Amino acid sequence: MRYNPETGAIKTFHRNHGLQGDEFNFGAYHRGPDGRVYFGGPNGVNAFYPSGIEESDTAPPVVLTALETQGRPADTEVPYPLLQRVELPYTEDVVTFEFAALDFTAPEKNQYEYRLEGFDRDWNALGNKRRVTYTNLDPADYVFRVRAANSDGVWNREGLTIPLTAVPPPWHSNWAYTGYAAFVVLLVSSLFRRQQRNLLREAENSRRLEAMVDERTTELEQRNHELHEMSQAKSSFLARMSHEIRTPMNGVMGMTELLRRTSLTSNQRRFAETIQSSATSLLALINDILDLSKIEAGKLSLEQNEFDFKLLLEETIDLLSVEAFDKDVELLSQIPAHLPLLIGDSLRLRQVLTNLVGNATKYTRQGEVFVRVTTTPRGSDMVDMKVEVRDTGIGIRPEVLPTIFDPFAQAEDSSTGPSGTGLGLSISQQLVRMMGGEIGVESIPGAGSNFWFSVPFKTGEEVQAAAEATTDGSRQRLLLMTRRRSTREAFASKLDAWGIEWSHCAGPDELDKLLAQSGDNEFDTLLVDADDTLDNALKVSQKYRDSVLRPPVKLAVMSPPSLLETCEQHVPALVDDVLRKPLRENALRALLLGVSETEESQPEQPGQTRLDARILVAEDNVVNQAVVRGMLRELGCDVSIAQNGRIAVVHENEVEFLARHPVN
Repeated sequence: MRYNPETGAIKTFHRNHGLQGDEFNFGAYHRGPDGRVYFGGPNGVNAFYPSGIEESDTAPPVVLTALETQGRPADTEVPYPLLQRVELPYTEDVVTFEFAALDFTAPEKNQYEYRLEGFDRDWNALGNKRRVTYTNLDPADYVFRVRAANSDGVWNREGLTIPLTAVPPPWHSNWAYTGYAAFVVLLVSSLFRRQQRNLLREAENSRRLEAMVDERTTELEQRNHELHEMSQAKSSFLARMSHEIRTPMNGVMGMTELLRRTSLTSNQRRFAETIQSSATSLLALINDILDLSKIEAGKLSLEQNEFDFKLLLEETIDLLSVEAFDKDVELLSQIPAHLPLLIGDSLRLRQVLTNLVGNATKYTRQGEVFVRVTTTPRGSDMVDMKVEVRDTGIGIRPEVLPTIFDPFAQAEDSSTGPSGTGLGLSISQQLVRMMGGEIGVESIPGAGSNFWFSVPFKTGEEVQAAAEATTDGSRQRLLLMTRRRSTREAFASKLDAWGIEWSHCAGPDELDKLLAQSGDNEFDTLLVDADDTLDNALKVSQKYRDSVLRPPVKLAVMSPPSLLETCEQHVPALVDDVLRKPLRENALRALLLGVSETEESQPEQPGQTRLDARILVAEDNVVNQAVVRGMLRELGCDVSIAQNGRIAVVHENEVEFLARHPVN
């Protein structure tokens, strides 16, 4: 080993430099007087002048010694050391290079570095290995380079340079890509031409379709115009015919009513009642058809008048109560105690109520029909009123519900259930929508239905609040005996609003328990609901009148219309008052106040008052003249008939008639 103190370089010498070996004996060295140094080792002695040592500075040449492809020696036209270029077919993807530095001083100590330009980024050190293999080279041009150093560390920086070409497969060749490009151009051109043809065809179809649409539109406009004219003609015809249709029907009904008031046999009376019922049904159908026609033609207008909805509802329920109670169906209503006057079309609202309550009564064989009214304020002068008509009838099948409001749709087969025209609900829906509201229904087959509608109304003046419950200022106490929960609900809103202390019981047993617990009468009025049988109500009344109740407790019975006459004949000795069901608010208030109970709770009976008057009737229809003459004569009137209003009021001859015959 030689050390250069100036450069700090260290040079190591080996056997191949002439040394006896790589090992020397310890202490076996000597320097002679002439500067020669001696080193002894196992194989002899080396003697040399340090300044006389010469180093080789010749770089070793590098040559290719072997070339393999796919693990086999490559076939070449020239020897491997003379190869100037290597071409690798696309079918061969493995290539091996073997090389050597032509310095044989110490071949095992020669060093090598290699690099494949285009593949390797940096030089790779191999040490004294002389073999390199590449696999899966992409088709491209590469340059394989090798650098080598001899045992003295002298590097051949130029080394070995061999160009390498990995030939692409035919489908990746330039010709192939040219063909691909040409194909794409042709394909795009073909698609473009096809798209152009399609666009032209679509444009032609569009023009043809537009022409057909224009032609069809013209036809439809013409057809709509014709249909509109036909609808106008129909509406005009129905409007003109409404009077002509109703007039003979009124004559039939009026004459039948007069016939029923004469002396008839039982068969004749049954025949007359059948005529009356059929005529009433036919007139209702005619009215429905005319109303529907007016609605469809847009000629039905709504009035805007102030009305008392509570009175309107009570009158509607009264009108339908006879049919309901004849079937043993309870007809009840619950309405807010403080409800202002409403502004709207009371006639059309009554028509909707009559239809919904009438349908509920018609399709309910037993149980009850309950009308519930709720209100929601909207601002200072508006209120949303919701009316629910709940029954315990046959219900509506789910598949029928979506079309229940369609014209002529019926929830029940007319061959197996109550008959109807199927127009009432459709008309009701149209009227509710014209009022700005909505209508709907929920139903369970076999359990009943709940028809409802909600309409916004402007409010008018407040209805005068109900009178105090008593005349002397003390609080009234009422006990209601009824087995119906709905009856208790209907009474609750009124009694609570009036400040009435009240309780209820289902029958005599519960009443006995109440009296036993209190030990005395803790109520002023006992109101018994004759919803079971009249005999039971009378027995209850007699029992508590004779043995339990002590004056001034008032005892009253609520009776259905069919039992009202019987109650009035047999009950006066047992109870203080008999109230007609459905119970009106003023009748209940009169009972609690103890004034005019009978007059307040009973409607006036027609035909009991005779008039001593002379009546002039202006009517051009002979049938109507006969009907009016007959009815007025039954009331004790002297009737004269004029053909029209002009004759009756303006004509000179009629003026003379008025002078000779004063009329009321």
